[in-house]
Order: sequence, then structure tokens, then C-alpha cells
Amino acid sequence: MKNVRLGTEILKRCAMPFITAAILALFYGAYIARVQSSLQINWNNVIEKVFFVLAIIIIAYWLRMINAAVFGWYAAKIANRTQSSIDDEFIPLFQKVVGIVL
Repeated sequence: MKNVRLGTEILKRCAMPFITAAILALFYGAYIARVQSSLQINWNNVIEKVFFVLAIIIIAYWLRMINAAVFGWYAAKIANRTQSSIDDEFIPLFQKVVGIVL
């Protein structure tokens, strides 16, 4: 990750969450178009909650990938240029804290 720009690193890491979100959106669209009207109301509520939970998981995974890209880029590009060792000590801590918050 020596000569990689931050935007490129974020795009590489966010490809899989984006593809997964697109597939989920296609399935949800197909559900709305074809299946929703033929099911009972109780099943519609359950299926919509499942789609919502899956969307939340994909968003959390996407944010985690952005977090990994930003901290990885910072460690490779910025922290190596500083004379202080504080960056090397606190980057893993910040990564873990942000991971826990997500």
C-alpha cells in the first residue's frame, strides 16, 4: 500500500459491500414486484425485517472497510514520515475502538 491513494484504496475495499448491496436491492425489488402481494401480512413484515437487518449488516461492513482503508493508508503514508511513535501505538487502538463502535 506504499503508492496507493486513499480514494483508490477505499474503492478497492468497498467493492464487495457495494456488490452485496446491489444484489440485496435487486432481491428486494423482485420481492416488492412479485411476491409481496401474494403473501400474508405477517410474512410480509418478517421478510421486510430480514431485508432491513441485512441492509444494516451490509452498511456496517461497508463502514468497517472504509475504516480499514483509511487507517491502513494513514499507517502506510503518514505515520512512516513522522518521527513520533505515537502513531504506531495508537492506530491499532483507534481501529479497534472504531470497530467496536460499528
